[in-house]
Amino acid sequence: MKNILVIKNDRLGDFIISLPAFNLILNKYKNEKITFILSDINYSFSFLLKKKNVDFVKTSYSLNFFERLNIIFFLLFNKIDEIYIFRPKNFFFFLSFVFRKIKFIGICIKNKGILRPNKFFLKYLDYYLINDRDTNGARKSIVELQIEAIRFSTNNLENLINNLNSTNLVNDYLPNNYILVHYKHSIFKKGKWTINNFITLLKKISIFKKIILITDLNNDDYKSFFYNSFTSIDLKKKDPKIIKDDNIIFIDNVVSENLAYIIKNAELVVACHGTMTMLASYFNVKTLDLYYIDKNINNFKQQYLNSFREFNPIKKKIYKRIVFKEYCFYEKKIISFIKNLINSYE
Repeated sequence: MKNILVIKNDRLGDFIISLPAFNLILNKYKNEKITFILSDINYSFSFLLKKKNVDFVKTSYSLNFFERLNIIFFLLFNKIDEIYIFRPKNFFFFLSFVFRKIKFIGICIKNKGILRPNKFFLKYLDYYLINDRDTNGARKSIVELQIEAIRFSTNNLENLINNLNSTNLVNDYLPNNYILVHYKHSIFKKGKWTINNFITLLKKISIFKKIILITDLNNDDYKSFFYNSFTSIDLKKKDPKIIKDDNIIFIDNVVSENLAYIIKNAELVVACHGTMTMLASYFNVKTLDLYYIDKNINNFKQQYLNSFREFNPIKKKIYKRIVFKEYCFYEKKIISFIKNLINSYE
């Protein structure tokens, strides 16, 4: 039996983008032992990859000295045959220089003329592809590069979701058909939306379908308002309280399995670009991605161009993206997109 190691201790969005590649690895090595090194940020979603032959190692996002030592000792005392480096940090490429008998496959990055890793470490990788962010025009997304690096041919990118319903708390509270809307206060505020603008939008969307409303866990700005305005469920308390509007249900403290379940069973997801829209695309759910461009950050054009290229939706026909702007300009456009997505067929 082979031992396969996959390194992906980065942010949740990067983890979700890599799920199609992870599924290929699970298929390719279904009879082998697989270990994923995940950060504490994305470890809570490791249930998406759970199988009998899969183990997980949790680390911090930025490895400290002792965590690096632990990884070195892990390689010393476990017979690892192949390592996939899907987090292009120099330390992981350094491992290819130290452990010459292990086969290393890596995704490298070229950005602003700087190659990571440098050419010295590249020669110790058995196979690698370069995410060339400096390239103008069309280039492969990180999803396509990761799939190509695995070198495993399959026509079926299975969503290997195990035990998704077993620990679910929201199953009894959800309507049969609903639109999931995610309120991200920081983005709506930058887009100069007031809370009344947002509520008006919700009520117009609720004409089409019932709405499940969620917000960021650490966003307390309008939680009390949502609790007092709509049917509300606090998953920590497991105590649903019917208040005013059965067409809009606010669910608080939605994490890991529950979040995946709510997204996977939605008819449509409307959210600012990030974890919600990426998971929706992964589950092949119709998605309206409200993509906010912050022109106040340095080199914003290149950063957002890279972001557009990095994320490659699995089913483009059911994924729509619009640049998120002021309410008066985009409320009608958002409604139009939602209506078209609901009425469209896959």
